[in-house]
Amino acid sequence: MKLDCRMKVLGLMSGSSLDGLDMAFCSFDWDKEELRSWQMYHSIHAPFPPFLKERLISPLTLSQMELKALEMDFTEFMIATIQEQKGIGELDLIGSHGHTIQHLPKKGITVQLGLGRLMFDRLGIEVVDDFRQQDIQAGGVGTPMAPLADRDLYPGHDIYLNLGGIANLSYEKAGNWYAYDLAPANQVLNHLAQMKGLEYDRDGELAEEGEINHRLLMTLLGHPYVGQSFPKSLDNNEVQEDWIPLVKDKEPAIENALHSYCHFLGLVLQREIVPSEKSKGSVFVTGGGTHNPFLIECLEQHNPNFTFEKPSKAVIDFKEACLIAYAAACRKRNKANFISSVTGASKDVIGGTLHSNG
Repeated sequence: MKLDCRMKVLGLMSGSSLDGLDMAFCSFDWDKEELRSWQMYHSIHAPFPPFLKERLISPLTLSQMELKALEMDFTEFMIATIQEQKGIGELDLIGSHGHTIQHLPKKGITVQLGLGRLMFDRLGIEVVDDFRQQDIQAGGVGTPMAPLADRDLYPGHDIYLNLGGIANLSYEKAGNWYAYDLAPANQVLNHLAQMKGLEYDRDGELAEEGEINHRLLMTLLGHPYVGQSFPKSLDNNEVQEDWIPLVKDKEPAIENALHSYCHFLGLVLQREIVPSEKSKGSVFVTGGGTHNPFLIECLEQHNPNFTFEKPSKAVIDFKEACLIAYAAACRKRNKANFISSVTGASKDVIGGTLHSNG
């Protein structure tokens, strides 16, 4: 492998919002072990077909045989989607995050669906997957991975906020990076909207019609997870089994539940910015929730000393896929792609399994 080179890498991300597969085609220019420059030169979103999405909602209710069939179908979907794209023959590497079905780092468990070896065999392109195991083995929680991109791909901001299925926060303080999951975000908001027959609350219109339920708001702020010290992370199953029923139980009116939950996210961000020791600055916002004006309004209302900066739509929607492409490139070059001050591991580690002929 050349020390100075350009790598073309495809990053694949399937998030907890279950909206589909995000694909980011990136090029990375390296000078020895340092990243000199990079760009995302193409991106595409491939919605999940119903036969996949229906099973991904509650995968742990499936039998072992059904789960293996789901993993095969999910992998075949990724392979077929990649094969439809132009220029795949120019790729040097594919980074596949897979789809997380269980993440319990305190028990040493993290499971992402996706068969990297099958992808390599079928596509003839080296694949990196199963990123989190090495960090967990080193005593970390295996997440968030986002600060790797915040530090190296999108530098220059005070706070980084990703509003995905689960909201996570990252920042640098005294030379160290810190990051963790704040609370569920789009998983809760989308579920509530779907109870009204909508895929999601477009532009936060339903939420804006509602009113604050102060009892629900105080219950959410008192949730044990909110009070935990970091490093910490949320499992999708915890969201489905704990957070969503709590919101529905405390506020049956969907508009009020959505309205209150958006304010909760603003208040929990206010609380969690405090340890960063930043009293003002810029917040770089990405993820699907960035497209929700009412949610952004609530974040701004409760954090008035901060400017919420929205990048281009491509960055908002595909930042995580770019992260996975970069993490794969780091793995290929034997460069650490997990930051120990973020995950709590004993050291920075090189995460991921490389599937190749070697």
